[in-house]
Amino acid sequence: MDGFYKVGMKRPWDEIDEDFTDEEDISEEEEEYWADNEGDMSEDRSLADDEEDMSEVDDESEVLERPKKRRKVEPKYKKYKPQIWDVYNEISEQIRNKYCKLESLNMEGQEVLYQYMRICKAPYIRGKKGRYKDYLDALKEMNADEFKIIEALLEMDFDFFSSSPGSADVAARFLSTVYLAEEWRKQGAQKIFRAYLRYCKKHPNSFFDLNKLKEKFRFASTAQEGRLQVAMIYAYCKGELNKEDLRIADQEIVSELSDMEQGDYSTDEEKEPEKELQKKRKYDKDEIKKLLLIEKNLGTPTLRRLMNVPEYKFKQELERLFEMAKGEMPS
Repeated sequence: MDGFYKVGMKRPWDEIDEDFTDEEDISEEEEEYWADNEGDMSEDRSLADDEEDMSEVDDESEVLERPKKRRKVEPKYKKYKPQIWDVYNEISEQIRNKYCKLESLNMEGQEVLYQYMRICKAPYIRGKKGRYKDYLDALKEMNADEFKIIEALLEMDFDFFSSSPGSADVAARFLSTVYLAEEWRKQGAQKIFRAYLRYCKKHPNSFFDLNKLKEKFRFASTAQEGRLQVAMIYAYCKGELNKEDLRIADQEIVSELSDMEQGDYSTDEEKEPEKELQKKRKYDKDEIKKLLLIEKNLGTPTLRRLMNVPEYKFKQELERLFEMAKGEMPS
């Protein structure tokens, strides 16, 4: 076995012999010291240089371990140049001022607080219980006539709600959610909502029905469905669709619409980049017809999934589902 190793090569048992040797390397000065004071240092030396004599210590807790020295690490942010750090602080301050700062909206004497959300940048109405269901439940607790509540919302008559504690604030936040938040998501939301209120005036016991609200005012379901509803009704108002082409719920809404004015359904193009939406926002006539067929033959859940597709994938997914919907048509 020795013949396998060449001259100068280290063998495994050489390391074992070195690790377990009883001899210690000491300097010549140490050797002279032990020879003068202790005689045979191999027998009398009992302590190593880095050890302490524990025989005179009664309490082991009195012996403190020497703390280890740690190298100080400089924080990463201090490595950046000062001017870059100043720019970062300035941008952060602008974001906080725009998206975390509370804004105030005056609704006919009622103050409503809102702020812009940091992710989608849409206005968000502040306050407890800010869902449509919460608004309807709070107004229902007034035990007032349903017709008068609808009329007060249409006229923005908050004096009517002052008889019930907190009802005026709920009504103001309800209207602010539609007129500010939903209108930001797609212009035309408030026009459809007012048409829905007129519909409820003619159909008793429908205003407090949340499912009825989601069916006829699609923003109460999702913002993307609300955008599609606006696009369909706008196409009808321009004469691109017949009333029979619309969904039954939308047919009932268009019957209550006020006359169309400029800017009712379309947002200024200058404001579009500020919203930075990644989902589909505008639909042409052909797309609307395909979407109506998809919902009719494949169901509303399929349409909702399509609405959540990013805009760069929308056309491809629309054509795929449209072909499937045509295949489901009765022969």
